[in-house]
Amino acid sequence: MRYFLLPVFTILFSLPGVAQTPDRVVLIEQFTNSGCPPCASSTPPVYQFGRNNPVRAAVIAYHTSFPYLDSMHLENPADANARTAFYGVNGVPHSIMDGNHYRAPTASFTGLMQGSFNQRSAVSVRYALELRDFQLRDDSLFLEVRASSLDMQNAQDSLRLYLVIVEDLVLKSSYAASPGANSLNSYSFVMRKMWPDAQGTALINRAMGSDSLQVSWKLHKIKDIDQLRVVAFVQHTTTKEVYQAALTGRLTTSFPEQGSRHHFRIYPNPVTHEFSVRGENLPVTDWEIWNLAGQRTALQQVVRNAEGELHFTLPELENGLYFIRNQNISGYQKLMVQK
Repeated sequence: MRYFLLPVFTILFSLPGVAQTPDRVVLIEQFTNSGCPPCASSTPPVYQFGRNNPVRAAVIAYHTSFPYLDSMHLENPADANARTAFYGVNGVPHSIMDGNHYRAPTASFTGLMQGSFNQRSAVSVRYALELRDFQLRDDSLFLEVRASSLDMQNAQDSLRLYLVIVEDLVLKSSYAASPGANSLNSYSFVMRKMWPDAQGTALINRAMGSDSLQVSWKLHKIKDIDQLRVVAFVQHTTTKEVYQAALTGRLTTSFPEQGSRHHFRIYPNPVTHEFSVRGENLPVTDWEIWNLAGQRTALQQVVRNAEGELHFTLPELENGLYFIRNQNISGYQKLMVQK
């Protein structure tokens, strides 16, 4: 039995008797389609913005049924359709920030994104969200969520807590048939499941109280468990304003082969130019990087520091998923190249 523990980004409401105001996390909901040519040009800047602000922006991509068939939509049409109907989205690419702060086609959003983000970041936080004990066990995801009201006026509002399981990066090559006909080879922040469904969970203790949820979901249609994360947000069901969002870190785990006594980790991951390998008694030579087609490239320019870490310079590679291994070690590690 394997246990995978995820690093968790936590927004805390922790001081006894004191409402510690957390930093605001801004929610960006992106409606897209893998067959839509404008989506291929307009959505990557939105996704890159999320990656550039990994603890202050939470991004969710809902793949729609229009204008073309989309394999990612077909894997969970109910939740995607419900969220599309909730906002009345009838065209893609379409971007929504914090529910009602910005709702318009993505082409005009990219130029306003930073300014809109700055405006929302300055708004007082009315809810604190804590995501903890995020783990994968026996092909199921487990998570505890705590939502704490920071404003007495919340008691008058119709609020629900939404939980969205997201696959951070989905490769087109992971499908036997192409998920879409546009020029993208990978898709980001793909919504896999809204738990327990797209209706979310009503918050009861809204007058400076807390609500807690225990989440359990059996994995379904996930291409790479390393890419899983969870986004939570509190939203007013009438005005559609998002009061606060939170997100876990992405799962990063090694997959040593059976019987291996060598375990190592890579950081940072994803990598742009340089990365390090940490482990015990690691050899300096014979390191390789493999692509999904089984083609390998030798890794050069290895430097070992005083702590025994190995430092590498990334060779010229396209963005995507790769594997790092050593010829003298039974075991490998996944590496995401994202320049």
